[in-house]
Amino acid sequence: MPESSFFEWLTLTDFALYLRKSPYLIGLLSAIHLLGLTLIGGSGIISCLRGVGILLPERPLAEILRPAGKGIFLGFGLSLGSGVFLFTPRAASAVENPAFQIKMALVLAAAVFNFTFYHYVVRRAELPPPIVSLAAVLGLALWLGVAFAGFAFAVFN
Repeated sequence: MPESSFFEWLTLTDFALYLRKSPYLIGLLSAIHLLGLTLIGGSGIISCLRGVGILLPERPLAEILRPAGKGIFLGFGLSLGSGVFLFTPRAASAVENPAFQIKMALVLAAAVFNFTFYHYVVRRAELPPPIVSLAAVLGLALWLGVAFAGFAFAVFN
């Protein structure tokens, strides 16, 4: 089955049609999705601002990153779970939308960066603060890119 046929089929499943006719369910899923994005964004901003030394510089980095990482992980789970359901009724149009494509690429890049490189960098005490700050700024830029691309997708879809 060609890729476009799969997304067209997904859009026409009973489940997708049910979601499309359920504005309250779509609203609930959207609220869950935004809650997840808020957890990601808030936790990311706190950890990144601590990484550059602007927020809570007197606190050890690990003390801030541990709960922030949990917030990012929970937010990512909520957004991913609800996003799959929100994607289903408009799969065919979403995959053609450049804003959605950019958002998905940035989600992948931000998740990989956050859960691998960023955590490696901030846990290395011997690294100079500018390296930690650079990693923090890059992580924040990726997550903000996800948010802006998601907004563009919502507006232009």
